[in-house]
Amino acid sequence: MKKNWFILVMAGAIIASLVIFYLGVISYYSRISEETNQLNGYKDRIEKIMTKKGEVPSQKWVAAYEARQKELDSEIAGCRNYYAGIDKTLEKWFPGLAIDKNDMPSVGDFKARYLSEKDVMIRQLKAKKLYGAADEETGEEKKSDEGKDLGFGEPSADNLRKLQKQFWIQKSLFTSIMESGVAKCERLEFPGTSPSRPVSFSYGTLIPFNLTVCIQNKDIPGFIYNMMKFRGDKDASALCILFRNVSVTRLPDEIRNISEAIEEKPQLEKNRETYKPEPARLPLSRLSIEGEALDFDFSVVAPVPKAEPPRKDKPPKDKPAKKPAKDKSDKDKGKEEEDN
Repeated sequence: MKKNWFILVMAGAIIASLVIFYLGVISYYSRISEETNQLNGYKDRIEKIMTKKGEVPSQKWVAAYEARQKELDSEIAGCRNYYAGIDKTLEKWFPGLAIDKNDMPSVGDFKARYLSEKDVMIRQLKAKKLYGAADEETGEEKKSDEGKDLGFGEPSADNLRKLQKQFWIQKSLFTSIMESGVAKCERLEFPGTSPSRPVSFSYGTLIPFNLTVCIQNKDIPGFIYNMMKFRGDKDASALCILFRNVSVTRLPDEIRNISEAIEEKPQLEKNRETYKPEPARLPLSRLSIEGEALDFDFSVVAPVPKAEPPRKDKPPKDKPAKKPAKDKSDKDKGKEEEDN
């Protein structure tokens, strides 16, 4: 029995010493190994920097870099504020509408105002003979689906904001049509989502539209310019328009209807000061445009630039502090040995 107890005690002592050795010594050496690897990584980085002495950042270089960073942050903030101001065009409602605390008008008020503004816009296009067609038999003007082919919709509780933004886009496009040499506005539509056309970008969403007009080729550049330009009039829309696809096809029917009785040279007996030859009528083409209006969504207030941006290459603060502590202890030990 005594021998068995002795063996059991010795076995327990050995197991306990192994546990203590593993928890104390092995874990301590593993932590030392990790810190050694980290120090070797810092050493390699320092050696790479020191091999390129001309590229070692000086205090003057760092100060210039930080000053330039502040300038860029300020410019970015200015750009964000600029485009956020443009975004107000799409975010506003019809003037005079009563808006509730949720920034929404009532359906009835919006519908009445929307239909009234739609009629005004269609009458403006018809006054310049840019929209609508006459029946060949009766000669009376055809109904064009009450403006559905111009992108107008039926207001409901779910689409008020959508129709309002589309209306500002319509107003901008129709203004460009009336300012350009467009012969006829055939169609304007706002298509739904499609895999071939993205619905968002880095700073907001895209509102796609498809526009088809009849126009002379020589007037196409001016029309494109009028669509993309920013208008100084406070009542006009200032929108960012992006063109995704532009196609032009000739219209043979229009070519056959054009009279060729155009006087090429002025007659000598006519007074040169008062004589004006008839303008040449070029064939019409059908211009189809796939585009998007940019609807910015970021905040008007840009973030304040940080005075001192953190440098990622700095090591943790607590690790370098260990070295001087060890050095001091070593020096103290040396002094004690000398005193002894």
